[in-house]
Amino acid sequence: MIGFVSGLSFAGSLARPGGAGLRSGAGSARCAIAVEKGTKADPYAIAVLKGDGAGPKVAEMTQSVLEALGQYADLYFKFDEVEFGGDGDDLLPKESVEVCKASDAVLRAPQGLSRDGENSAHVQLRDEFELFAQLRPVTVYPQLLDLSSFKNDHVEGVDLMLVREVSGGALTGEDIKSMNENADFGETKMHYSRDQVERISNVALQVAEARSGNVVNVDKAYALQVSAFWRNALHAYFAKQTEGRNDIMLSDLFLDDFCREVLFRPKDFDVIVTSNLFGDFIAEILAGLGGPLRVSPSTWISRDGLHVCGPADIYNSTAYPGGKGSPIVNPIAMIRSSSMMLRYALDEPAASDIIQKSLMKTLEEYVTPDMVPCDGQSVVSAEAFTSNLVSSMEFMHQYEMVCDPTLCGE
Repeated sequence: MIGFVSGLSFAGSLARPGGAGLRSGAGSARCAIAVEKGTKADPYAIAVLKGDGAGPKVAEMTQSVLEALGQYADLYFKFDEVEFGGDGDDLLPKESVEVCKASDAVLRAPQGLSRDGENSAHVQLRDEFELFAQLRPVTVYPQLLDLSSFKNDHVEGVDLMLVREVSGGALTGEDIKSMNENADFGETKMHYSRDQVERISNVALQVAEARSGNVVNVDKAYALQVSAFWRNALHAYFAKQTEGRNDIMLSDLFLDDFCREVLFRPKDFDVIVTSNLFGDFIAEILAGLGGPLRVSPSTWISRDGLHVCGPADIYNSTAYPGGKGSPIVNPIAMIRSSSMMLRYALDEPAASDIIQKSLMKTLEEYVTPDMVPCDGQSVVSAEAFTSNLVSSMEFMHQYEMVCDPTLCGE
């Protein structure tokens, strides 16, 4: 594991007390030598933000998967469910914040009743914990190939990781607050400091080291000064940290060129790093490679290294069809997010692989009611899907079926 503190890169684990995982790059009193966690005597403390709508049910199903995982991976968890979202005035209660701060990682269930822009529950969460990086994998599962709008052979094997900076640029929320409806012109400022660029560069580098080593930076350096600064600072950081190495390759594409090329040849890309605004566009393009389903996971990383893991679609639009009817419950994005939590926040890649492989095996036979079945798949309830996933874990454990992280890791 590579950690980064005060401009120095060195080998070792920089973790929250008692934990391990992908580090933020920010110096912190929390950084310490990791001790053994996840045992029966000292289980991982996981804060669960229950969300609203389908959120509480999805959170419950995900916890059941992690509890079952303990039987096969010798891992133990202590879950603490707290309030998050809803349609009241207190979308992120103080009690919830304190529980999250004391945890090893946070699982964030869907929420969507409150979507009031910069006053939403997610924005409050981002600001409270100074979330600055988002990891968003795009994996086209073989079992769901037919759901893609592209030909099967075009997207089969696609496995990308978007590393998006989310604290700066043009989407900080401060700009829209000063809007004057009677003004004669509009203006938006984009700003990045060297510290912000180096933080996200550190995350992208660590992700690349765990994958192929190929990183593509996406910007508009030819047209925007802030984007040119971003590129220069990013390259300077990579050059310093990888001096004398040949296992990391950093290249650049302008935003418009990237959007074209990733659709033409998606399998040629691996790790993509970009700024806040551009990442907002790119995330939706990449998600479209796998079809219309909203089953993408994500993890957000705070300055002190806390990981908040949950569905990438933060407002859970599919759980509130037209604002009417019962929420649509699909646990896949949340379960995949728990797998990311294991891999990146807790440094438990073998356990993460078990969930990934179990999910892939389950999808060979079953889908949830909001999904279109294909190739003999049966439609079952979300509860039955989760139960079958747990059964898949038992089957794999019985026959010691594990997977190569390069094939099923997110």
